[in-house]
Amino acid sequence: SSADWVVDIGCSATDAVLEVQASGGLSIASSGTANYTYTWTRNGTAYAADAGAGNRVTTTQEGIYQVTVALDMSSSDVPYLKTLAELSCIKTLSFEVRKPDDYVLIEDRDNRVEPACDGDTATLVFNIVGGSSNAHPYTLSLEGGTLTGSAAADRIVTITNIDTSIISSIQNYIITDANGCSTTGALSSTITLPVFADIAFQADKTDIDCAAGTLGTITLSVATGSLPADLSTVQIQVKGTSVNFNYYTTWAAANDGTGNAVISVSEAGVYDYIISSSSSCVLDDDGSGKTGSIEIEDAGNNQLTIRDLNITQPGCNSELGMIELVFEEATIVPPLSIIWKKRVSSTFTASGSTTSTVSTDWVELPSLEGNAIIEVETGAYKAFYSDDRQDLGDDCKAGVRETNIIVVGGGDILIQNLRTSRQSTIDCNDPNNILYDLDFDFQNNTIDNGNQSDFNVTLTKVGGANPNGYANTFSTATTNASFSSPGTIDKTGPFKITGIPSGEYVLLVSQVASTTTATTCEIDQYFIIGDIEKIEWTGSTSVTLDPCTQTADISASITGGVPWIDSSGDPFYKYLWTFTPSDGGISTNFTGDTISLSEEGELSLTVWDSLDCQADVTASASITVALGYTPFSFEPKIPIDSDNDGIPDTIGYSVEPSCLAPAKDDGQIGFNVEGGTQADGSQAPYQVIWEQFDETSGTFVLLDGIASSLSLTNRDYSNKLVAGTYRITIKPIGVSCGATSLDVQKVIKVNPNKELYIVDGPILDGNLCLLQQGFISITLFNNLQDEVSFYYDGQLIVTGSDDFVSQTVTLTGTASGSTITSTVYFEQQRYNLAIDNPKESAVLKIVNSNGCVIEENIIIEDITPLFDYTSISLSYDAPSNSIYVPAREEILFTDLSTGPYVSAEWNFGDGSDTVLMPANTTSPVVHEYGISGTYTATLIIRNALGCPKYESVNIKVGKGWSILAPNVFTPNSPPLNERFKPISTGLKNLTLTIYDYRGNMIYMETKPENTADLLENREETDPLFDPTKQIIGWDGTFNGSEATHSPYYIYTATGETNYGEQIPVYSGTFIIIR
Repeated sequence: SSADWVVDIGCSATDAVLEVQASGGLSIASSGTANYTYTWTRNGTAYAADAGAGNRVTTTQEGIYQVTVALDMSSSDVPYLKTLAELSCIKTLSFEVRKPDDYVLIEDRDNRVEPACDGDTATLVFNIVGGSSNAHPYTLSLEGGTLTGSAAADRIVTITNIDTSIISSIQNYIITDANGCSTTGALSSTITLPVFADIAFQADKTDIDCAAGTLGTITLSVATGSLPADLSTVQIQVKGTSVNFNYYTTWAAANDGTGNAVISVSEAGVYDYIISSSSSCVLDDDGSGKTGSIEIEDAGNNQLTIRDLNITQPGCNSELGMIELVFEEATIVPPLSIIWKKRVSSTFTASGSTTSTVSTDWVELPSLEGNAIIEVETGAYKAFYSDDRQDLGDDCKAGVRETNIIVVGGGDILIQNLRTSRQSTIDCNDPNNILYDLDFDFQNNTIDNGNQSDFNVTLTKVGGANPNGYANTFSTATTNASFSSPGTIDKTGPFKITGIPSGEYVLLVSQVASTTTATTCEIDQYFIIGDIEKIEWTGSTSVTLDPCTQTADISASITGGVPWIDSSGDPFYKYLWTFTPSDGGISTNFTGDTISLSEEGELSLTVWDSLDCQADVTASASITVALGYTPFSFEPKIPIDSDNDGIPDTIGYSVEPSCLAPAKDDGQIGFNVEGGTQADGSQAPYQVIWEQFDETSGTFVLLDGIASSLSLTNRDYSNKLVAGTYRITIKPIGVSCGATSLDVQKVIKVNPNKELYIVDGPILDGNLCLLQQGFISITLFNNLQDEVSFYYDGQLIVTGSDDFVSQTVTLTGTASGSTITSTVYFEQQRYNLAIDNPKESAVLKIVNSNGCVIEENIIIEDITPLFDYTSISLSYDAPSNSIYVPAREEILFTDLSTGPYVSAEWNFGDGSDTVLMPANTTSPVVHEYGISGTYTATLIIRNALGCPKYESVNIKVGKGWSILAPNVFTPNSPPLNERFKPISTGLKNLTLTIYDYRGNMIYMETKPENTADLLENREETDPLFDPTKQIIGWDGTFNGSEATHSPYYIYTATGETNYGEQIPVYSGTFIIIR
């Protein structure tokens, strides 16, 4: 802190009390007691001191507090030109008041002790940081009190004797200090301690049948529990109890591929097997330091077999022990020969030398020959035995066999818990240079145990792929930087040999003759340190993108190094991929064992293993990612002169038709076909398909010479195109992706010529459609804005002046049509061409002063309107000569018209909106008449020139007629609802009568006036409105004045239907609103 003092506000404290007391400030000569003033600030802002005590502040707020003390000179005389501040001495002091951070628990990982074997306990050490200073003792609770501990001022908590079978996962904690403050939290990473699950093994055997050439096998399998994922950490020792056999291996090396370990033996006898973990713990210990025993027999008794070997060690006050060989009687082929030998050491000094040399030899004991039971003094012995059997083939030979070393008077020597470990210095460039340390435990059970003993340890490399050799002999009597032995007198304890390469080894431990006995022991042990190969890429260095998805999944294929092992027992590495695209784009990094790419380029891979060795496995050759198939693409190839200077300034796909072509059919489209490159570098064959959009049908039409006159298939250029929209498809041949299309399409538009083109039309009026004198209406765009000439059937249409815009057209000419004197009316580039001698087929030619030409065929093609209609209840009504349907029932109208018509319009005769449909629409139009009446449904079709044709049908709905009348009207309120009148349908005539509320008739009207006419219902704005044929209605007057004497009015309506029936009187009431 930058402050002079730090004050922690504990969690249980309510206030921090800051109190100062000033002294001094007066000269030595002064007398009396000084008075002081105290000024407090918090974070630079004035802060009030406690009431009545200016030198004290009580607070619960964090911050930097500063107190300034000065002599109180408020009653002093201030000299002239001085200020009170200049006279006073001051002193400042600062405090930082803070609420301490939460406590945090951090494990001291270096001091963690994990159990190595079943039954061991763990020790954990923690440091407490944060919180309040000097608030010890600190109490720690882990996992809800399952583990507890405390710390003094050093804040170190040590918890011992942790039984991992009770708790093996630790993360949550509560720290409580002496002030009662506590913090609940979780460790940054969960502590996971090893738990030794119960495991049991089963040993099965295959007996020897040497006559058949069959070795014996010991098969070890897991009966309950499971082995670790890395089987190379599980050690197996198989040792004959009497047979001279002592074999070390790992479960991984002995694995038969099914998860079992199989060890082959050639001699019948009893074998002990010891299975130990990487921590040298015996697994499934039977209580005697081994996992179990099993007896291997010879199926045909073709081997001389020692079933048991009994040793009686010398008792108290006795110098002799006993050895008994128990033979399997059935295997003996008399006579039985037994020769005994004893290991004897002798010391001699060569002539002229002062150095003694000790030699060890096996010396025969003739006096014991032939005895299966012998009584001997202490020492190491072997029995060499044979009988009179003959060879039974190469695998079942007769001969002398020998026992293990038999020690009388203290037992033998043992190598136990042999294990290897890599040194921390790793040569990642050449794994053969990685060195290992060998550790093993040595047990001296000889008669010299407890006495001064020395041993020679010889380690010799006998095989393996690693070319680095090794052979060395160490003595426990001398020191060596690469060898250590226990400091015990008899050398029982741990041994270590450092700096050995990988390979196959034989470890020999030999006893050096002691001063107390000439007996020497030795034991050898075979073991393997697995070779580590260099991290290398074993996959392909060439990857091709899938032609369909344009992607490729690339998985790492790595051998060598020492991978990590996941929870499922599968090996894995750490990967860093770097992809550099071929187009020079930015390189991208990926992690994980599988990546996905979607472009071509170069890929490199760096791999790390569990030794933190890093290897660029693609350093010699990167992985090439190539396109398996490059999609086809379009490239423009037509030179475009956009500024009309005669020099092309760009390349495009299309050129509009020229204005000089009458049909405007010399537009151009041109392109080059690129891509389609296959994995072998060749271009895939392809087909080019042209289509043109048909505005009438709304579909694309093939330009293959069949569906259209143009045949452009497999062409990349055409100069015979009219303005429009074209779709061109490149279709690969022989390259497929199932349902996924590899076709490439491009829509290219050929714009209309911008000099002179038709904007709308030509459209013929009704007369001309009937081959009578009439008009052609056409709208043009003429870039020159000059005079345009029109030719109909090769004859010039004489153009009138613009003054005739609003004049009436007058048609003149001869009947033969040899002279056409039509008048042209110009209306905002829209022309009405008066044709007085029309023909069914003619050409309309349009030319401007620049020579730009348009030609349009004016062919009055015959079209025939026809439609069908149906509904659930549809029937024919003979009296009305119409079809009949109930009201509010759907009727389906289907267009069946023929001929080259371009549009269809439905008018249902009930005032509803007309329905416009494209030509040749087979889907029916659905209509519903809401009220009774007689309606005329009409289909109007038009050809491309606008000529209409009609087809109608009368439809009787419900009772065939209806009358609708309002219940209020507003006279003198134009233009709507000024008169009271009903609206009717299906009636031939109608009489309307109106009465006041007393029944006095005040108005009557009958229409039509001419009984030969039919009743109509038209608006007054309708050009065909005829007041003599339809009800006009009451205007709200009586005898020339406004009718106001009746609160409401009564109307009646009666008449005759279109098919001659008298309708009943229809009546109702209404009111007037003025």
